[in-house]
Amino acid sequence: MVKESFIDYLREVTYPTDQQKIKEHWDVQGIPYKVSNQMLKFDIRPMFTIENNQAGKKIYLKTKADKIAFETIESWILIDTQEMMDYYKINKIKKLHLEDLISKLEWNIILLK
Repeated sequence: MVKESFIDYLREVTYPTDQQKIKEHWDVQGIPYKVSNQMLKFDIRPMFTIENNQAGKKIYLKTKADKIAFETIESWILIDTQEMMDYYKINKIKKLHLEDLISKLEWNIILLK
C-alpha cells in the first residue's frame, strides 16, 4: 500500500493550535508506526526551491518539533531535531545538506512510500 501523506505513518494524530504552530513551529504530533512508541512532534512543512534549482527547507532554531521530516519522491526522511541543531552549532554551517545529515547523524529514519 502506497502511503499518500506523512500522516499515514502516524497513530494518535493531533495538530497544533494556531498559536502553537506560530510559536513552536511544528505541524503534527503522533506516534510513528514501527519506529517509536513515543508521541513525537514533527515539522512536515514542504521543501521549496532555492538557488541553483535545489530543494531547501528553513528550520527554526526555536522549534519544538522532535523530528524534521523531508519528503522525497520515494520516501520520507526523518531527522532528529536536537541532533541536527548540535551538528549545525558544532560545524557552523548555515546550509545543511540532506545527504550530509543522513550520513553524519545517528538518528535518522527513512520511511519508504
